[in-house]
Amino acid sequence: MRHSFISALIAVGSAVQAAAQLNGKVGPLTTPSAKAAIKTCNIVDYGAKANAKTDNGPAIQKAWNDCRTSGGEVYVPEGDYGLGTWVTLTSSKPMSFRLDGIIYRIGTDGGNMFMFKHLEDFEFYSSTSKGAIQGYGYEFHKKDEYGPRILRFADVKSFSIHDVALVDSPAFHFSIDTCSDGEVYNMAIHGGNRGGLDGIDVWGTNIHIHDVEVSNKDECVTVKNPSDHLLIENIFCNWSGGCAMGSLATDTDIHDIEYNNIYTQRSNQMYMFKSYGGSGTVNNVALKNFAGHSNAYTLDLDAQWSSMKPIAGDGILYTNMTFSGWSGTCADGHQRGPIKFNCPADVPCTDMQVDDFTVGSNKGDTVEHVCKNAYGSGACLKKGDGGAYTTTQTVDAASAATPTMDGEIENGLGLTISIAIPTIRPSFFPGVAAISPRMADASKAQATARVETSVPTEAETAADTSAVADVTAPINTSAASSTSAAVSEVTPVATSAASIDAPNSLLPEEHSTLETAVKASKTAKAAAPLRISSGNHPSPSQAPPLAIASIDAVKKSVMGCVGLMGMNNLLSTANNASMQLQRTIRSKYGERSRSPDNPSCGNFSKPFSTMFGPDWKEGHNMRRHNDPFEVSLPDDNTTALENICSIIHFQNDKIPWALAADKYNCLNALQFASKD
Repeated sequence: MRHSFISALIAVGSAVQAAAQLNGKVGPLTTPSAKAAIKTCNIVDYGAKANAKTDNGPAIQKAWNDCRTSGGEVYVPEGDYGLGTWVTLTSSKPMSFRLDGIIYRIGTDGGNMFMFKHLEDFEFYSSTSKGAIQGYGYEFHKKDEYGPRILRFADVKSFSIHDVALVDSPAFHFSIDTCSDGEVYNMAIHGGNRGGLDGIDVWGTNIHIHDVEVSNKDECVTVKNPSDHLLIENIFCNWSGGCAMGSLATDTDIHDIEYNNIYTQRSNQMYMFKSYGGSGTVNNVALKNFAGHSNAYTLDLDAQWSSMKPIAGDGILYTNMTFSGWSGTCADGHQRGPIKFNCPADVPCTDMQVDDFTVGSNKGDTVEHVCKNAYGSGACLKKGDGGAYTTTQTVDAASAATPTMDGEIENGLGLTISIAIPTIRPSFFPGVAAISPRMADASKAQATARVETSVPTEAETAADTSAVADVTAPINTSAASSTSAAVSEVTPVATSAASIDAPNSLLPEEHSTLETAVKASKTAKAAAPLRISSGNHPSPSQAPPLAIASIDAVKKSVMGCVGLMGMNNLLSTANNASMQLQRTIRSKYGERSRSPDNPSCGNFSKPFSTMFGPDWKEGHNMRRHNDPFEVSLPDDNTTALENICSIIHFQNDKIPWALAADKYNCLNALQFASKD
């Protein structure tokens, strides 16, 4: 039997550039499983008690201290755990904190319940998507008091936090302080209905925040000074203060900020810029695709914000900003019109652009747009770049239809009773799935999916010297399933002796279709027998099993990746016959590194095991960990793989690089090898 063997690396992980506003990789450098393989410190082994009234702070600190010297993972298993002593956790080694249980505040000190600082290569997550920290803030708020903040990251690099809930903080919920190269996603933050209970405050560089729900009466996801290259998208401000920038004072330095797909309902504002005097610059900001209803303010740039005392200085320069794709309603379009630019005459706002803005009002037939000393195009903005003026524009209140979200909160969460721990949502913007599946969903998909097909014998594999098949038949992406199957995680196959020519890479602009063709214009030379690398395992018999899949399974997997911006683990463990094939295939691969001039391309430079460790057997989300998979297809099915991606690089000792047709780069490499 003749087969063509296809190895692919799926890299939809946090360590890829997600959009133009980011300027490098985001997320941890190694997987939690790799860290756990070094050392796992279960807090129960250090004296923790699964009791919501016991102070487990000392046990958490002891577990961390034991792991921090070599690196590793601190594990909070399922159960209820009290916390009366706050913890400050630092390390110079790669660390992860796995919170599968629920931690309840029982102490009353101020400060931060959890402070993570001076870390690099760090991950805070729940493998069940049910981990949470319950702050019981109502115990303070009913007395009109504030207490500790729940969580703070300070000087943390190459990090992620995901699949956890922060609930009812006595003060701020989550502060990201002077951090870089991070990813925040799949979170639920529910706080009381009062100011001073911020959801996420972020100041730093190159951070991707997405798929987060916030309920409170203050900041939803807000940018502080200084910040640059932040991408914030798929945010649900569900009865909140709303997203914002500020408040800003002196020496402001904020640039390259993008918000996209922000849904806000019954909040103070969709977006507000807050300053009064001060100095510095806010430059190159894009606020795109904002939707919602019944908000007090909509777009409000107020450089003379009355809620703060004036700061020394002529004012902050706001320049080069775009506002596009806004829809929905404000509460009262005359009392607080949906557009307000209030800039000082001495430092006017310049290069503003408003486009596709259709926000109406819950009351009345018209709304007012007010522009003061703001220059650009659209709405009430004046052309030019200087001179004092004020304009009020009255426009029809008709608004674009805006879908609503499930679970919209109609009244603020209480200040006198406990707030329930929420479930993390699968979607945070109408009609848009979360970029990454919840970790619990990914684990479930891997545990249940099974794919079986024919497997060549070892003799057939070793004798195969066939050429690489051309791929000419396109995949109908509109009909492809978006449901990902599971996949076993194994080391990719290399064809070190093969030679192939490939067309130049063509990358479509839309992620929803794959229109580039992959064609092998020159047949491959016969390749020497190869064997699967067993990673950290010393013998081929212990190597991970090879996943064997039909073309339909591959199509579903790829479409699930592209359509949902994330792969659950694709194909589960194949049948035992695949072990015969493993013994004939082995190669050297290494960590994917990106060239600075083209973040979509790269090479392999480090041993495979240093990147993945034992993670291939853990079944973690492929988007998070860049896990590989391998499939074997009959020759007559390979033609259906056209339009997946374009091979852009191939040499005798390197893999062929390919680009996916979506901005999350979900398919990074596709390699063809042939054997009898």
